[in-house]
Amino acid sequence: MVYIYKIIKYGFYTLTNTAIILIKTAIINKTTKANYNFEVNQVGDDYHITYSKDKFGAGLGCGIFFLVTIGIVPALSYMLGTTDSVAFWIVAPITLTILIMYLIKKSRKDKTFTIGKDFIGAHGNNYAKADIKKIYIKDPKGNLHRTTNNGGSGFIIGGSGMGAVAVGAASVASPGARATSEIMNSAIHKASYKIEFLYGNKKVALATGLSENNPFVLFDKVIKLLN
Repeated sequence: MVYIYKIIKYGFYTLTNTAIILIKTAIINKTTKANYNFEVNQVGDDYHITYSKDKFGAGLGCGIFFLVTIGIVPALSYMLGTTDSVAFWIVAPITLTILIMYLIKKSRKDKTFTIGKDFIGAHGNNYAKADIKKIYIKDPKGNLHRTTNNGGSGFIIGGSGMGAVAVGAASVASPGARATSEIMNSAIHKASYKIEFLYGNKKVALATGLSENNPFVLFDKVIKLLN
């Protein structure tokens, strides 16, 4: 019995140590999965790229709530005769803000474009590669990045800032409105990078509504597939 007990004990000890070693090895060798905001599906010689537009920051919702509260709700309250209703002034701004944010979210659906053997397909049209003069990333301020001409790459900074116009227009308003405008602009701009190409003398947006690193990763993939 003692002999059998020692065999069982030794077997259990060996299995336990083996399991621990396997678990440690799995943890050490585990590769972190990379996240992308797009998927590529190949069909024959064509690559269909579906990308997700990035979400606007929380500042947009806060700004909309403020504007709804001081602009739309008072008018609705007057029209409906509920100026003395505390419940209306609490429920209406929240409801309208949620509705507007929902509509904005619905408008930012996933989009798909195609990289073909000799064309780019977008917006229901096919654009011949031979007539695509350059492809680039445009940031929220209008600066161009990673401009690629005929297979050669460069970096261009230029253009005018879109945000400066909106913020400047709000500078004549009240401090509260000006602060709200700046918060909303910041939230919108963070998700307003785009990838464009020049087709003949026409600018065509290939992917829009991107933020931070996403346009650069997607751009590199597009260039790789085009080449």
